Amino acid sequence: MSMFLRLSLLYLVLISCSIILVLNIFYDDIKPSIRQASEETLVDSATLLAEFSVPYLVGDHKDLENLEVLFELFKQRTLNAKIWSHIKVKTNLNFYITDHKGEVIFHSSDKSQHGKDYSRWLDVSRTLAGKYGARTTRTDPANDLTGSMYVAAPIVLDKEIIGVITLIQTHYGIQQFIGPAQTKILVVGGLLLLTLVILGVLLASWFNKMLKRLTAYVNKIRHGDVAEQLQLNDPSFNKLADTLHKMRQELDGKAYIEQYVQTLTHELKTPLSAISAAAQILESDLDDATKKKFLHNIETEVQRSKQLIERLLLLASIENQQHQVFNSINLEHLINDEIESFQAQLTNKNIQIKLNRSEVFDGDVIGDEFLLRMAVRNLLDNAIDFSFNGVILEMYLESTKTDVGLRIINQGEVIPEYAFVRIFERFFSTPRPSTGRKSSGLGLCLVNEIARLHGGKISLNNTMVNIASDHSVTGVEAELKLAKNAKQS
Repeated sequence: MSMFLRLSLLYLVLISCSIILVLNIFYDDIKPSIRQASEETLVDSATLLAEFSVPYLVGDHKDLENLEVLFELFKQRTLNAKIWSHIKVKTNLNFYITDHKGEVIFHSSDKSQHGKDYSRWLDVSRTLAGKYGARTTRTDPANDLTGSMYVAAPIVLDKEIIGVITLIQTHYGIQQFIGPAQTKILVVGGLLLLTLVILGVLLASWFNKMLKRLTAYVNKIRHGDVAEQLQLNDPSFNKLADTLHKMRQELDGKAYIEQYVQTLTHELKTPLSAISAAAQILESDLDDATKKKFLHNIETEVQRSKQLIERLLLLASIENQQHQVFNSINLEHLINDEIESFQAQLTNKNIQIKLNRSEVFDGDVIGDEFLLRMAVRNLLDNAIDFSFNGVILEMYLESTKTDVGLRIINQGEVIPEYAFVRIFERFFSTPRPSTGRKSSGLGLCLVNEIARLHGGKISLNNTMVNIASDHSVTGVEAELKLAKNAKQS
């Protein structure tokens, strides 16, 4: 399981448990809290009614008929009381009165109870004993809404308890206030839980996105790919990304220097050995023609070593992005200039260059002119070297809204299959057809790095070139693509 899923599930479990626990406390507390408030009001009301009831219970002939009349008038009243969102129209309060023995002498809702012994009920028995009397009784033990609260108060005359009055408040009447409150708690709690879950998922997604970008960056470094420094929308992640970038630069620098020292040492062995051998031979007694030949060999190897070092240094500067002067450049003019510089080679091999451009070609690009000249020069040099004598070298300029393309198609030997996987490697080269010798193997590597630096790419493919309606020859197509607006890093 991924870290993202683990964090999301952990957050979801913690938040859900916390919200459910809090909701459960509020949900469970709201019912007893409202009932406690109701009981407190019933205590006051029962005590007040107990005082009002004294005159009706004095003497042998209790004046209960007038009490009944008063209660009927009370029940017939239209209250029209708006209690928050609940409108109370009629009373749902009832009561009964017992004498000093606990027998019912008045019952507001059930006259059949008159004369019954209630002395065993807690509300009556406790009150007659001088204690606080109250009870809750359900007609259906399994249904809380069938229950009622019974709160009693003593009816006292000359400090003697002459009776008990008990007020009855049904649970159903209280539920009108409890129900909406519980529903509101559930709705608000559910919305809160949903909001926190969404925020948690967004936070986890953001965290996961940052980790993915960091992971992708580290993987690029691990595989030796080009990776720009990360810019993340968080100071902590930015600090980590900056540390990784600095570490990468330090490691790259060490590895880079080691690699180039090893490469340069290896590549200079051959020309240095040739120079050394020629110098030793020149120490012997030779005729002028032989001396001239060996001196020419020394000069050739010196120039080869010089070219190797210069190209290697240029490649190093490009790969480390030290050589960047980006301006607006007309690619067509640049290519025409480079074609002019190859006139001697073209004449020597009797090769003509045909430059074609699409009707909608827009050759302006943003880039480094020196590097783009190097790229075109290397492609032309390869195309001419590997072309047959007396052929036409086709060049095509094309453009889209985002990039500019240069295709060079020569007529010559194709690239061997084994070479395709290594064609852009440093120091890899195939023998020139004219001399049988290999080049420095840095040309196409340079072009590849220049193309990458300009937001493009270089590709080489074997092809067939039609030179007549019934005749075609082998050739190689090199395609260089450049972004019109390459960003200078």
